[in-house]
Amino acid sequence: MKEYKANKIAADEKYKGKILVVTGTVINIDEFVKPYITLASESGYDIIGVQCEFDKDKKSELAKYTKGNKLKIKGRCKGQVINVQLEDSEVVQNLGKVTTDFDKDMQDLKKSTDELEKLQKELEQYGQ
Repeated sequence: MKEYKANKIAADEKYKGKILVVTGTVINIDEFVKPYITLASESGYDIIGVQCEFDKDKKSELAKYTKGNKLKIKGRCKGQVINVQLEDSEVVQNLGKVTTDFDKDMQDLKKSTDELEKLQKELEQYGQ
């Protein structure tokens, strides 16, 4: 992912047509021409992810996964359109459910910030 963000042309020359194994958190499971799973980028918050396209006969296998599953997927790199694209994909390993959630993380961060501000005000009162 980092290489595609840094230079799409160089990354395509290095990876296009090659078999890659990627690990990430499922953010979308859908079907266009073929069924696919989209994995989040490493940080989880970037636009660029990895879209893994599967053969139609794998559709029932994909039905057992949900958003938040962490998967290891193998496929042939087609390059990058919006996401990095893999074709002829197969799930190598299901690494379980990821428990973190962006909205929850942001709420927790806000709570921590509020608590720090409250503590800072209390310390200022004692300091005077």
